[in-house]
Amino acid sequence: MNEGYDFIKRTKNLPHDKNPKCLICTHLYKFKTYNNTKYIVLAEEHKNDIFAIKFYKQSHSNSKKKYILMTNDFDARRIIMTCVKIGISIYESNKLASFVFLGSPTIPELKKEKKEEKFKNTKRFMVYKNFASFYFSPNNFEHLYDENKSSYFILNREKKKQIPNFEKITEKMFNDYYLLEDLFRQMEALVL
Repeated sequence: MNEGYDFIKRTKNLPHDKNPKCLICTHLYKFKTYNNTKYIVLAEEHKNDIFAIKFYKQSHSNSKKKYILMTNDFDARRIIMTCVKIGISIYESNKLASFVFLGSPTIPELKKEKKEEKFKNTKRFMVYKNFASFYFSPNNFEHLYDENKSSYFILNREKKKQIPNFEKITEKMFNDYYLLEDLFRQMEALVL
Protein backbone atom coordinates (compact mmCIF):
# COMPACT_ATOMS: atom_id res chain seq x y z
CA MET A 1 0.00 0.00 0.00
CA ASN A 2 3.03 2.28 0.18
CA GLU A 3 3.26 2.54 -3.60
CA GLY A 4 1.05 5.60 -3.89
CA TYR A 5 1.96 9.19 -3.16
CA ASP A 6 1.10 11.16 -0.07
CA PHE A 7 -1.97 13.31 -0.61
CA ILE A 8 -3.71 16.17 1.13
CA LYS A 9 -7.37 16.98 1.33
CA ARG A 10 -7.73 20.57 0.23
CA THR A 11 -11.40 21.46 0.38
CA LYS A 12 -14.98 20.33 0.46
CA ASN A 13 -17.12 22.17 -2.07
CA LEU A 14 -20.88 22.46 -1.95
CA PRO A 15 -22.68 21.37 -5.10
CA HIS A 16 -23.60 24.01 -7.61
CA ASP A 17 -24.49 22.10 -10.72
CA LYS A 18 -27.17 20.08 -12.47
CA ASN A 19 -28.57 17.83 -9.74
CA PRO A 20 -27.99 19.00 -6.17
CA LYS A 21 -30.53 16.43 -4.94
CA CYS A 22 -28.05 13.74 -5.93
CA LEU A 23 -24.66 15.41 -5.43
CA ILE A 24 -24.00 16.34 -1.81
CA CYS A 25 -20.51 17.82 -2.20
CA THR A 26 -17.13 17.40 -3.86
CA HIS A 27 -14.03 16.55 -1.86
CA LEU A 28 -10.81 17.80 -3.46
CA TYR A 29 -7.45 16.12 -2.93
CA LYS A 30 -4.01 16.99 -4.28
CA PHE A 31 -0.77 15.11 -4.62
CA LYS A 32 2.58 15.55 -6.29
CA THR A 33 4.56 12.85 -8.13
CA TYR A 34 8.27 12.13 -7.90
CA ASN A 35 8.91 14.58 -10.76
CA ASN A 36 6.78 17.32 -9.12
CA THR A 37 3.81 16.85 -11.43
CA LYS A 38 0.67 17.88 -9.56
CA TYR A 39 -2.59 15.95 -9.71
CA ILE A 40 -6.13 16.72 -8.61
CA VAL A 41 -8.48 14.00 -7.36
CA LEU A 42 -12.18 14.73 -6.98
CA ALA A 43 -14.39 12.52 -4.85
CA GLU A 44 -17.94 13.52 -5.72
CA GLU A 45 -20.13 12.49 -2.79
CA HIS A 46 -23.66 11.51 -3.79
CA LYS A 47 -26.73 10.37 -1.87
CA ASN A 48 -26.49 6.96 -0.21
CA ASP A 49 -22.75 7.34 0.53
CA ILE A 50 -21.74 6.86 -3.11
CA PHE A 51 -18.46 8.45 -4.18
CA ALA A 52 -17.42 8.99 -7.79
CA ILE A 53 -13.65 9.23 -8.03
CA LYS A 54 -12.08 11.30 -10.83
CA PHE A 55 -8.55 12.54 -11.34
CA TYR A 56 -6.49 14.60 -13.75
CA LYS A 57 -3.20 16.39 -14.09
CA GLN A 58 -3.43 19.86 -12.52
CA SER A 59 -1.97 21.46 -15.66
CA HIS A 60 -5.04 20.09 -17.53
CA SER A 61 -7.53 21.72 -15.12
CA ASN A 62 -8.96 24.12 -17.68
CA SER A 63 -9.01 21.64 -20.55
CA LYS A 64 -12.26 20.03 -21.67
CA LYS A 65 -10.09 17.01 -22.48
CA LYS A 66 -8.66 16.64 -18.95
CA TYR A 67 -10.21 13.19 -18.41
CA ILE A 68 -9.25 11.75 -21.81
CA LEU A 69 -5.67 13.00 -22.16
CA MET A 70 -2.81 10.62 -21.51
CA THR A 71 -0.25 12.20 -19.23
CA ASN A 72 2.79 10.26 -20.49
CA ASP A 73 4.33 10.48 -17.02
CA PHE A 74 5.03 6.73 -17.09
CA ASP A 75 3.94 6.60 -13.47
CA ALA A 76 0.38 5.27 -13.84
CA ARG A 77 0.69 2.59 -11.16
CA ARG A 78 1.62 5.02 -8.38
CA ILE A 79 -0.89 7.64 -9.58
CA ILE A 80 -3.76 5.13 -9.61
CA MET A 81 -2.55 3.68 -6.32
CA THR A 82 -2.84 7.18 -4.81
CA CYS A 83 -6.48 7.31 -5.95
CA VAL A 84 -7.02 3.90 -4.34
CA LYS A 85 -5.48 5.20 -1.10
CA ILE A 86 -7.88 8.17 -1.21
CA GLY A 87 -10.80 5.77 -1.67
CA ILE A 88 -9.61 3.67 1.26
CA SER A 89 -9.27 6.79 3.42
CA ILE A 90 -12.87 7.73 2.55
CA TYR A 91 -13.99 4.22 3.51
CA GLU A 92 -12.06 4.39 6.80
CA SER A 93 -14.00 7.53 7.76
CA ASN A 94 -17.32 6.30 6.32
CA LYS A 95 -17.83 2.54 6.64
CA LEU A 96 -20.92 2.74 4.37
CA ALA A 97 -19.04 4.29 1.42
CA SER A 98 -19.44 2.81 -2.06
CA PHE A 99 -17.53 3.90 -5.16
CA VAL A 100 -18.20 4.35 -8.86
CA PHE A 101 -15.92 5.26 -11.73
CA LEU A 102 -15.81 5.51 -15.48
CA GLY A 103 -12.75 4.43 -17.44
CA SER A 104 -12.72 7.31 -19.93
CA PRO A 105 -11.51 6.41 -23.41
CA THR A 106 -8.19 7.68 -24.69
CA ILE A 107 -8.06 9.87 -27.78
CA PRO A 108 -7.06 6.91 -30.02
CA GLU A 109 -10.02 4.91 -28.64
CA LEU A 110 -12.37 7.80 -29.40
CA LYS A 111 -11.14 7.81 -33.00
CA LYS A 112 -12.31 4.21 -33.61
CA GLU A 113 -14.93 3.96 -36.32
CA LYS A 114 -17.51 1.82 -34.54
CA LYS A 115 -19.21 3.66 -31.69
CA GLU A 116 -19.58 0.51 -29.59
CA GLU A 117 -15.78 0.04 -29.67
CA LYS A 118 -15.03 3.57 -28.43
CA PHE A 119 -16.36 3.09 -24.90
CA LYS A 120 -16.22 -0.68 -24.43
CA ASN A 121 -13.46 -2.06 -22.21
CA THR A 122 -11.33 1.04 -22.48
CA LYS A 123 -7.67 0.86 -21.57
CA ARG A 124 -8.31 2.90 -18.41
CA PHE A 125 -11.31 0.77 -17.43
CA MET A 126 -9.29 -2.46 -17.62
CA VAL A 127 -6.48 -1.00 -15.49
CA TYR A 128 -8.84 0.53 -12.91
CA LYS A 129 -10.82 -2.72 -12.76
CA ASN A 130 -7.66 -4.64 -11.78
CA PHE A 131 -6.86 -2.19 -9.00
CA ALA A 132 -10.44 -2.14 -7.71
CA SER A 133 -10.78 -5.91 -7.60
CA PHE A 134 -7.46 -6.26 -5.76
CA TYR A 135 -7.75 -3.46 -3.19
CA PHE A 136 -11.48 -3.48 -2.35
CA SER A 137 -12.18 -6.81 -0.65
CA PRO A 138 -15.17 -8.86 -1.82
CA ASN A 139 -15.87 -9.43 1.89
CA ASN A 140 -16.83 -5.75 2.23
CA PHE A 141 -17.76 -4.82 -1.35
CA GLU A 142 -19.66 -6.25 -4.27
CA HIS A 143 -18.02 -5.49 -7.63
CA LEU A 144 -20.28 -4.83 -10.60
CA TYR A 145 -19.36 -3.37 -13.95
CA ASP A 146 -20.63 -2.61 -17.42
CA GLU A 147 -17.91 -3.34 -19.97
CA ASN A 148 -19.91 -1.67 -22.76
CA LYS A 149 -19.78 1.67 -20.91
CA SER A 150 -16.49 1.04 -19.06
CA SER A 151 -18.23 1.82 -15.78
CA TYR A 152 -17.51 0.14 -12.47
CA PHE A 153 -19.39 -0.02 -9.17
CA ILE A 154 -17.80 -0.99 -5.86
CA LEU A 155 -20.89 -1.47 -3.69
CA ASN A 156 -20.65 -1.56 0.08
CA ARG A 157 -22.22 -4.77 1.38
CA GLU A 158 -23.41 -3.14 4.62
CA LYS A 159 -25.16 -0.38 2.65
CA LYS A 160 -26.75 -3.02 0.41
CA LYS A 161 -28.32 -4.59 3.51
CA GLN A 162 -29.94 -1.23 4.34
CA ILE A 163 -31.27 -0.35 0.87
CA PRO A 164 -33.24 -2.80 -1.26
CA ASN A 165 -32.15 -2.73 -4.92
CA PHE A 166 -29.06 -0.71 -4.01
CA GLU A 167 -27.26 -1.74 -7.21
CA LYS A 168 -30.14 -0.55 -9.41
CA ILE A 169 -30.38 2.73 -7.48
CA THR A 170 -26.62 3.25 -7.85
CA GLU A 171 -26.64 2.48 -11.58
CA LYS A 172 -29.60 4.82 -12.16
CA MET A 173 -27.91 7.61 -10.19
CA PHE A 174 -24.69 7.12 -12.13
CA ASN A 175 -26.40 7.12 -15.54
CA ASP A 176 -28.80 9.97 -14.71
CA TYR A 177 -26.30 12.24 -13.00
CA TYR A 178 -23.43 11.75 -15.41
CA LEU A 179 -25.72 11.44 -18.47
CA LEU A 180 -23.38 8.90 -20.03
CA GLU A 181 -24.76 9.10 -23.55
CA ASP A 182 -24.33 12.90 -23.56
CA LEU A 183 -20.92 12.56 -21.95
CA PHE A 184 -19.85 10.06 -24.63
CA ARG A 185 -21.02 12.44 -27.39
CA GLN A 186 -19.08 15.30 -25.79
CA MET A 187 -15.94 13.17 -25.59
CA GLU A 188 -16.28 12.21 -29.27
CA ALA A 189 -16.69 15.86 -30.24
CA LEU A 190 -13.42 16.74 -28.51
CA VAL A 191 -11.39 14.68 -30.97
CA LEU A 192 -13.15 15.58 -34.23
